[in-house]
Amino acid sequence: LLDFLEQLLTSGQEAAKLAACECLASRVGDRADALALAALDDPLPSVQAAAARQLCNRPIHDRLTRLLALLESPHEIVQNAARESLAEFTLESYMSEFDDMDDAVRRNRGALLQRVDGDLGQKLRDELAGPSVARRLRAIEMAEAIGVLPTIADALVDCLRDEDHMVRASAADALQFCTGEDVRNALLDALLDKSAAVQNSARSSLEELGDDVPEAQQ
Repeated sequence: LLDFLEQLLTSGQEAAKLAACECLASRVGDRADALALAALDDPLPSVQAAAARQLCNRPIHDRLTRLLALLESPHEIVQNAARESLAEFTLESYMSEFDDMDDAVRRNRGALLQRVDGDLGQKLRDELAGPSVARRLRAIEMAEAIGVLPTIADALVDCLRDEDHMVRASAADALQFCTGEDVRNALLDALLDKSAAVQNSARSSLEELGDDVPEAQQ
């Protein structure tokens, strides 16, 4: 059967190649893996996508590298198929493993997450609007580890009005990695916060951003 599938994948028309990929998905072993990898290089985007969808179930040592390369494909169908096979790399899975990862692993997984999870920014915004203080603090910590604080700067500015001073202080601290007049103005306002911790975080972030803290507010 694998000989026949290889023939279809090599010289068949599009429909035949897609049928061969579908059949190949239930086959295991080194040769089946090799055929799936070869299909990734097919000139037809639909065939590349069909092969990409089954890569996550195959013990191929460089499958992650191959799938990440497919995210850069000019064809949306191929990009989407690669994301399907990388579905394990989501903010939800990152959150569930966050406490067990060291800083280096958090950064590396975060860099991968940025490429795979197209809804990452909105998901973090949803976490920042969560009902518990612990959830909001965790969201800021994760956003920093992932390296996307500038992407959610607007949500961090909103957090400066949070009812909990720990969330406000954490947001003020995180804004040192963001730019923009709105960020600076929000941090200046935070210098008047009733919490000394928030004031200190805002002052530190303004200094990191190269701004002189007004004398009247020191």
